[in-house]
Amino acid sequence: MSETNVNTLEPVKRDTYVDLFNGMMKMAREAGALTEFDKISDYAMCDYYEDAAKKPISSYEFSTRFMVDYGGSEGIYIDGYLVGVLDEIGKFQKQHFCTLKTLERNFEAMKLMGSVCGILQYYATEYINQNLARYEPDRAKISAFHQEHVPYFCIHCGNGGQVEVITRSCKQGNLQKEHYAFRCGICGAETEYCNNTLDLREKHWNCGEYKIKNSEAILIRKTDLQKICARKNDPECNANCANCPLKMVRELRRTM
Repeated sequence: MSETNVNTLEPVKRDTYVDLFNGMMKMAREAGALTEFDKISDYAMCDYYEDAAKKPISSYEFSTRFMVDYGGSEGIYIDGYLVGVLDEIGKFQKQHFCTLKTLERNFEAMKLMGSVCGILQYYATEYINQNLARYEPDRAKISAFHQEHVPYFCIHCGNGGQVEVITRSCKQGNLQKEHYAFRCGICGAETEYCNNTLDLREKHWNCGEYKIKNSEAILIRKTDLQKICARKNDPECNANCANCPLKMVRELRRTM
């Protein structure tokens, strides 16, 4: 897979999980490092069927990890993972990308498969280092703000689709930079400001670090609301005030 380099207008080849797997296996086999494994191999394959395997890797801030163990069925398995940052969004990931298997289960086979883990680690690293330009991030896509980090549900009141991003400009040296915060338009739950939405989501919002700022919401217990509701005896009332079929109540917030 390739994309255009805006500086040189030359196509930039990107590796997918499949390319990385095929590249490291080719190097290892050409070096004769997998000869013994091939004698007892049942199969060695990348996760071709996974959508993630078709996605280009656009970061080199990750490592490969290989683990050996007995599987749920007969034989011994090696599972390969990509661990770290795999694209410009900057999110830490752990993605399974390949499996190698032998049908044997004896000590010698386990010892060999453990050795194969080291072989794969070496050649995966060699392959990436020799093709590092393919993993160079696209600087134009690196951004402090990513829409996918914006939560759908409010961590405080549980309402969906009401969390918005608010910004303020901060001066850092001679530069003006945007800082971001999440705010629920219903209950007023608001985080502190952060210089990127990834840290904002994972280090603040997901950890429940917020304050209730100015809000137009009026909190009332459901039982008290039903006592004063003029439509409580209507046949269409389902007593579910948060989703009032009569549109008498827009939202019912959770009280603390």
